[in-house]
Amino acid sequence: MALAAVTVSALFLTTGERTVSVATCSELPTGAMTASYRSDITALRHWDKSVITVSCDSTGAAHDMRPALQRAIALWNARLSPAVTLEIASGSTTGDIALSFVPSGTLPGGAVGRTSVVFTDPEQILMGATVRVDRNLSDDMETQVIAHELGHALGIDGHSADPKDLMFPIAHLPAAITARDTNTVQQAYGITARGAVVVANNR
Repeated sequence: MALAAVTVSALFLTTGERTVSVATCSELPTGAMTASYRSDITALRHWDKSVITVSCDSTGAAHDMRPALQRAIALWNARLSPAVTLEIASGSTTGDIALSFVPSGTLPGGAVGRTSVVFTDPEQILMGATVRVDRNLSDDMETQVIAHELGHALGIDGHSADPKDLMFPIAHLPAAITARDTNTVQQAYGITARGAVVVANNR
């Protein structure tokens, strides 16, 4: 087993910063599960556990960023729990996902969020993630950007081409996780539509 690291995200506020390729998808029969954008992304990874902790370093921020993190976690947990649950790490413990807030203009290319992950190769099992978010965003935009970056930290390596999806590469409101976002992440964890877990041999 080898370890690999990659930066999987750069989220932008304006359309002028990034071009997005639009993929076509075939129509689904009536009653079928909503499509995902699995075919549009580079890779789909997963954590090898059901509870994933997130630590939050608000050093240098103008206000406490934990409420925005709590809202972002609640968005994902409403879609993935109990099969996968995000929790804020206790005390000063570093979480599986380490979130920090950086001054505006610090992230490359004008991005407002960036996620880097460490994973096993070829198994694609996540071992750690680092999320950096611009600390000068509005409360609503903080929640959206954190939730988007958590999507990368949960295993989505790439972006959706649909501007309604949370994982679209340009930050937008409202902060909402679509059925397509949910279905894409669920594929990484082998979660069926009813929430049951399917054991998959990823080796």
